[in-house]
Amino acid sequence: MMKRLLIPALAALAAACTGGHKGWTIEGTVSGCEGRKMAVEGFNAGRWYVIDSVEIGRGGSFRYEAAAPASIAEVLRLNLDGRAVYFPVDSLDRLTLTTDSASFGTRYELGGTPAAAKISFAAVISAAGSAVSVTRMVSPIPSHSSAPIPIAFLITPLYWVPAS
Repeated sequence: MMKRLLIPALAALAAACTGGHKGWTIEGTVSGCEGRKMAVEGFNAGRWYVIDSVEIGRGGSFRYEAAAPASIAEVLRLNLDGRAVYFPVDSLDRLTLTTDSASFGTRYELGGTPAAAKISFAAVISAAGSAVSVTRMVSPIPSHSSAPIPIAFLITPLYWVPAS
């Protein structure tokens, strides 16, 4: 009797340990784009290339899963009609994106990780016209620079150590 219970229990435990998605996911809503496809693109040697595509379903919802990137985090993008939303991926990230057809690539909400939130903030800055526009709205300190904040400055490396 014990063997009859033990074998199915061990099989169920093994299935539970090996099951599930082992990589990153981006999902969300792109309103007004039902039935269309977005390209998932990577960057290499100075060029963007198509990795895959994801279809936008009913209500604008989409979901894309992929294996974990090699050993370092990557910045990828979703491309819809030449407009792009950039997002960082690392081993087991779960990212969310909310936007609509008219503002895809310029105004969107990207979340799930601190780096994704910083890229989303950079998109708000870009949509405002420059970092100065946003700075003047939130800071009492006047700024005379019109240079936008590069996205690279907004993403803090995980193991960043200041130079001595």
